[in-house]
Amino acid sequence: MSVLSGGLYFYWWLYITWKHYRDHTGEEAYPVWHALTLLVPIYGLFRVHAHTRTFRELMMVRQLTSTISPVTAVVVALIAGVFGSVGMADVWSGEISESLAIFMLVGGVISTALIAWLLVSVQANINMYWRVVSPNASSCRLGVGEVLLTILGIAFWGDTIATTFIESWRTL
Repeated sequence: MSVLSGGLYFYWWLYITWKHYRDHTGEEAYPVWHALTLLVPIYGLFRVHAHTRTFRELMMVRQLTSTISPVTAVVVALIAGVFGSVGMADVWSGEISESLAIFMLVGGVISTALIAWLLVSVQANINMYWRVVSPNASSCRLGVGEVLLTILGIAFWGDTIATTFIESWRTL
């Protein structure tokens, strides 16, 4: 999902895992606002740290081994954000050269790969937690939000690839 959505799945993942956390613990939590903090420079990184730290602490309470590292999560999110925003200033000004388009494509691929790695590694820990806490829990089906983000991500990938390989696309 993360790769197909071009990294947009990160927002959904923050939302849905925070919602599950709230529902499971009864703690006061706001999943929508939590996910939207990714849009706020710097502050979003603090929320990534809090998110991963919270799940690590849940696992520690149950005496489960966790490989979740909040600092690593923040560093990965920061690097992914830098690679994901490569060339955006030029995009807004309307000037995209072939070399910039290639650089943006490579940056997007690196950013998406980093986010996918982060989500897979943290989710593996969360899945282990749920298997212990709720052995009879079933997997969630794909939701409308996930499907819409994936469609939007595929459109973004298509635009990025077209911008890279079709000269007339870069001047639109």
